[in-house]
Amino acid sequence: MNLEEILLGGGGVLLTAMTLIQVAPIKVNPWSAVAKAIGRAINGEVIAKVDQLERDLKDMKADQEELSACGMDGASLLTVSLTSGETFTLAIGGQTEDGSYVYAALEAPAPGCDLFLISADKARTLSDLNYESLSANEEAE
Repeated sequence: MNLEEILLGGGGVLLTAMTLIQVAPIKVNPWSAVAKAIGRAINGEVIAKVDQLERDLKDMKADQEELSACGMDGASLLTVSLTSGETFTLAIGGQTEDGSYVYAALEAPAPGCDLFLISADKARTLSDLNYESLSANEEAE
């Protein structure tokens, strides 16, 4: 089958019809549909990754809003070094509605970190720790 047979046969009619429909002011755009299908086939992996990134970003935003609601965006950080050489950071955030507890995390607050509650009195004691208060206690003894 040569080009002349294709153009004179059904192929030429189909090509002419698709071109006329594409130019016509109606909502049927066969060339656009073909191009879109080819684009989706070629970029399928990229589209899937972008979709996953959008979901991850939405989850991170929700986590960040939760941290902000718990006062963790302005958390006080207390780093403790144990005699064993282990070091950890305690982040102390905002109080609960009744004020009897505060939100805390055993790491710098970041989306996805685990929050827990500690009593407000214990948190106040920990927050008030500084070099001067520790030095004053040693001098008093």
